Amino acid sequence: MKILYLSYYFRPDITAAAFRSSDFVDFLDEEKIEHRIITTLPHKTNETVGSEKEEAYRIKRIELRKLNNGKFVTYVLHYISFIPNALKIALKWRLKRWRPSIVFISSPPIFIGFIGLLLKWMFQCKLVLEVRDIWPESAVAAGQINPKGRAYKIARVFEKKLYKWSDGIVCVGKYMKDYLEGYTNKEICIAYNGPKRISIEEEFSETYNGSGLPKKIKLAYAGNFGLVQGLDILIEAFSKFVKDGAQHQWELHFFGTGVLEESLRVQANKLEMEGHIMFRGIFPKDKLNEILRKKDVLFLGLIKGDALEKTIPSKLFDYLAFGKPILARLLGEGKEILSLSQANIIVEDFTENEIFNGLLKMEREYSNRAIEGKENKAILQQGFTREENNAKILSYLNKVESSNA
Repeated sequence: MKILYLSYYFRPDITAAAFRSSDFVDFLDEEKIEHRIITTLPHKTNETVGSEKEEAYRIKRIELRKLNNGKFVTYVLHYISFIPNALKIALKWRLKRWRPSIVFISSPPIFIGFIGLLLKWMFQCKLVLEVRDIWPESAVAAGQINPKGRAYKIARVFEKKLYKWSDGIVCVGKYMKDYLEGYTNKEICIAYNGPKRISIEEEFSETYNGSGLPKKIKLAYAGNFGLVQGLDILIEAFSKFVKDGAQHQWELHFFGTGVLEESLRVQANKLEMEGHIMFRGIFPKDKLNEILRKKDVLFLGLIKGDALEKTIPSKLFDYLAFGKPILARLLGEGKEILSLSQANIIVEDFTENEIFNGLLKMEREYSNRAIEGKENKAILQQGFTREENNAKILSYLNKVESSNA
């Protein structure tokens, strides 16, 4: 089998998609599967690829058009700029008589489907689509696209065609699979976005020993400061909790960045949360893990939305590896996974009052829930490790390659 893998995200970018793509390529190296990669220059980090050991023939990087503003047209042009350059690279390989048996593309952005279909035709090979988020529905939930607009309607038509024209589909959860089965009768592979086994067994080996409440209980959120994470609601609830409900000292630490970072900072200042709410910035994954392992409670949330309930935030699996209590507002499979452990508290609605009550409960029951944190690590051993799921993808790709469909 020969694989041509395309993704908009790859190391050293600091995103869940980049970690997933990079780990899969490393797995292909370990399995000695011939492959080539077309991806982008880093655009989700300040790091460069100068020190990265890349074989020039095997991995090609494309510089995306700059995002100069937040307009939807600019967003589309930013991602579409990948297509002609990727086509040029693939054409050169084709002229040199290199030909994959599988073109494997990772979405979103869904625009990668255009180049995937072109390469399927050019190489006369199988196309496998990886769906990490339902698009354009997830873009609607994030406020990036109007569900009544022409762009949404066009994207929906293309989404359905892409499911139909792909020879195989990989997704990240069972409810996403249920959704996709409404558009295709192909076998669909579920490959969860869990952490590497070593990160569960070694790196995050510390757990709470039941020696009482810490002097300060440190609540942490790590990830994107976007429109669907509900961080403004968290800040309002935390402020109310600190002022009116907490019996102990609490801090809230934010790690990451995003479109709402400035407004969240302003909100925290208006609520006079200096000393209680800290924005810590962006860290490489290894460093961030080292910091988060010293926090006491982790927060994860998604606002209500059909598309969002069909996926599982990749941060959920990272959080589980720390063996810490998690305060969350999730639905769908993410909620089901967190409910497997007595360490976690899941609120039913994403409101200030629900989060406030969740914080009260976490403080009151902290000692017991912290002890139960080890259950979160155990959950990951139930088929969620990166190695197990990369092996599932490779097995599925072999099956698609050998099929006559």
